[in-house]
Amino acid sequence: MEQHSTGGAGAEAHRGRRVRQLVEGQPGSTGAIRVLDLEIHRDQPFGIRPSPLDLGVKPALDRRLGIGRLLTELRPVADGKERTIRYIAATTYWSHDGRPITAQEFMAQLFGDLGALVASEDELRAIWSDPERREGFLQRLAELSYGGDRMDDLRRLFDAPNSDIFDVLAYVRFTLAPLARKQRADAARSTGLRGYEAEMRQFLDYVLQAYEVRGVEELSVRKIGDFLRIRYGGTGDAKAALGPMPDIRQAFVEIQRHLFR
Repeated sequence: MEQHSTGGAGAEAHRGRRVRQLVEGQPGSTGAIRVLDLEIHRDQPFGIRPSPLDLGVKPALDRRLGIGRLLTELRPVADGKERTIRYIAATTYWSHDGRPITAQEFMAQLFGDLGALVASEDELRAIWSDPERREGFLQRLAELSYGGDRMDDLRRLFDAPNSDIFDVLAYVRFTLAPLARKQRADAARSTGLRGYEAEMRQFLDYVLQAYEVRGVEELSVRKIGDFLRIRYGGTGDAKAALGPMPDIRQAFVEIQRHLFR
């Protein structure tokens, strides 16, 4: 990343000094450059006034992040509802046809793609509460280039680093305020553990703790065997403590419905 400044001392005192940040494309890209302009003024907090340029949005400086990152509010054309995103200068976003696009365009693209995949908030909750349907949905997102590291980009883009990807998708598609994974896990503990014996409650709490730390990947049914081996040493001892495997699997799936209510 390079910075170039222009303007003399007199211009800085009167009008401010313009800083032009050139952000090169990712390795292997076509060399596209995104430009972020900031005006430095003595009468502004931290001396910085962001310049909108071609963002098409209303930027405001995020003081915690400093030069090169902006908080931006935008209104997707499709539904007119306002969403807040972080503009991250070091991140490059790509369209489905391989063009570099702005954060605003990327968000609008995701909004459109989600509209073709899920019709309502209730449908998204139902998908996310079912491990098998959720896995299929995540696979479809990956096919649309929203898998892997891009999911982490989405969390940063919407300032939700500790949220489930469900919350990011629900925010984009339905403007549902994101919750942190810990908030979801605590809510599931308060409503989803009733009716189970003490040992099963402890096992499900163990699963929720793993979800808090590592995310939705811990809720795959393929993880059940791992949880049982780590906690009980094997499935034989686990069944002695918790009951038959079908009951364990049912409880493992049922607690997820409480996570994503």
